[in-house]
Amino acid sequence: MEGIKSAQGSMKAIQCELGSLPLRRVQLLKAYTEQQAQAHAVTDAIREEYGDGVVDLETYEFTPNKEKT
Repeated sequence: MEGIKSAQGSMKAIQCELGSLPLRRVQLLKAYTEQQAQAHAVTDAIREEYGDGVVDLETYEFTPNKEKT
């Protein structure tokens, strides 16, 4: 009987976690969107200050794009 009780308790805990997944998904998507917006803001600030180019995230070296003639 204890085995059944234990299994039912585990099943109930799993059901509770499954029920919270949609809310957690929404929270994670919001956090992701906020981080994405922050990355775009930094990229835009770098582009405005230095022009178009590429930043090496390991060395922080900025390499400007070559102008087309």
